[in-house]
Amino acid sequence: MFGFLKRRSKPMEIRSGVSVRFLQEHDGAAERSLKDALTALFRSSETVQRAYLARVDYGDPKAFEVALCLRADENASLVAAVGKVFANIFSSDEHLDTIFLTEARERELRSVCRPFFESQSA
Repeated sequence: MFGFLKRRSKPMEIRSGVSVRFLQEHDGAAERSLKDALTALFRSSETVQRAYLARVDYGDPKAFEVALCLRADENASLVAAVGKVFANIFSSDEHLDTIFLTEARERELRSVCRPFFESQSA
């Protein structure tokens, strides 16, 4: 399931059944700030096992999006909390997709991306 976060311009929407291909880890100075802030959030969560920030493609190989990929129970309040963290770092024109991973999808993602957060109990 996907939680798409858009600040001001569009409310959060949840979609399922969307085809996604994992391309690679998404990293840079701003992204490291986001990862640090999200790590602090996830440390207080009992459901987040691992988190990844990845470039993904939804069917157009010439374009990519950035997605927060979580091995966690699907949770709308978690997606909303992530949205607040994201909005404090990036402009209102930016958005972040959130993908909740199954075990199989996580294996696929791990072939191109490493987690930036891993729970001590995972």
